[in-house]
Parts: sequence; structure tokens; C-alpha cells
Amino acid sequence: MTRFQQLYYRALDQWQFALRERFAASSEGHPGQGELFNEAEDCLTSSAGEVAADETITYTRKKSRRPRLSAELPSENVVQDADKVCDDCGHDLHQMG
Repeated sequence: MTRFQQLYYRALDQWQFALRERFAASSEGHPGQGELFNEAEDCLTSSAGEVAADETITYTRKKSRRPRLSAELPSENVVQDADKVCDDCGHDLHQMG
């Protein structure tokens, strides 16, 4: 192996190592960290069943709608009759809605 190849493979290894360090999955957790929030979840699950039975909805939600254009505005349908043949394959084109 020549000196150039050694330098190339060393640089390649360093680059791949840097990529692994930057983008690889990392675990920043500590032992026992998973049990930190179990107490809050236990409280929520026990009280959630009780609240759901007593809860009633006393309101209706308004659906947001886009404002409609005024009927007084003039409108017209424009049909483009320029090219009715496909430039690539030569078949007839159909009218789109």
C-alpha cells in the first residue's frame, strides 16, 4: 500500500467516525430514568376513568368556513382551446373539470 493510499484510508476512517458521532443514535439516558414519570401516568390512568363517566359536553363547535365570494361579482368560465393534441405522444387530450 502506498503512502497516499494510507493517508486516504485514514482520512476516510476519520470522516466516517465523525459522521457516526454526529448522526448516529445516541442514548443520553441514565439508569432508572424510565421510572421517573410512571407515577404521574398511574395517577392519570386511575382518575381518567372516573372523569370520563361524569363528563358531558354542553356546547357545539362552530366549523370554520372560508368566506364565500359575493353573488354580485361577475364570473365567467374560460375554456382554453389552444392545443388539443399531446406534444409527447400525439394522442387527443380530454377536457378537465
